[in-house]
Amino acid sequence: MENTVKDTKPLALIADDDGNFRFLARNALERSGFAVEEAEDGNRAVTAFERLQPDIILLDIKMPEMDGYSACQAIRKLPGGARAPILMITGLDDIESINRAYEVGATDFITKPINWLILGLRVSFMLRANQALIEAIKSEYQDNAFFNSIPGDEERNGEEAAFDAEVLQNIRTLENEVGKKILPHVARNYLEESPQIIQNIKSAIASGNLALIQDYAFQFKSKSEIIGAMRLISLCNELESVNHRGFLETAEEINKEMEAEFERVKKALQDMAI
Repeated sequence: MENTVKDTKPLALIADDDGNFRFLARNALERSGFAVEEAEDGNRAVTAFERLQPDIILLDIKMPEMDGYSACQAIRKLPGGARAPILMITGLDDIESINRAYEVGATDFITKPINWLILGLRVSFMLRANQALIEAIKSEYQDNAFFNSIPGDEERNGEEAAFDAEVLQNIRTLENEVGKKILPHVARNYLEESPQIIQNIKSAIASGNLALIQDYAFQFKSKSEIIGAMRLISLCNELESVNHRGFLETAEEINKEMEAEFERVKKALQDMAI
């Protein structure tokens, strides 16, 4: 529930329709000394900004009801919104989305999967409006010694690992920093929510609805980015880009591979005793 009185800590508003993302972002920002409020879509984000006047806003680009672009534009028109730092969250290497984010007034952007250890620092530096410090922390991020392979998830016999080791290690390090069982929570949510999305993709393929196929593929990609299931992310990208003649046959093949890969990811999580 949102507070009616602003905390003495700097207040960050996180707007994303994915519960796992909000959960991880909350823990990362609270670790860095922020008070945190959450919104599940763009409309709620605009309403929360108007009432709470947060110090910084994190907006996912694609949300239901009102997307991040529209929410950013709406916030910019509100009292106090013109100069509010807005960090837009987008998919990896999505140049078009990044360009549009700046066009609608974003202060900066960050791509998924997120480095949770650096998020609080990135947000703090945005509040100081010091671009030199932002660049310095980006450089530190690239050389960060936290990013080591996770035991038990190496490539075996030439087989691609089920996860990007850096993504899971990043979550595990955050877990150690805040003293909470974060990764099991994230993994459990992922395993509970993913089968329904895969079924939705399958149903959309059966109905021949290309727009729905692409929409569900984006949803699944967003969830898979959080946990670092890179092969699933790649398959989702393939589904999002399928639009040629005979796309249904291609989509069916990708979906079958996606189902098999999800089972591999599921087993890998279970083998890690998550």
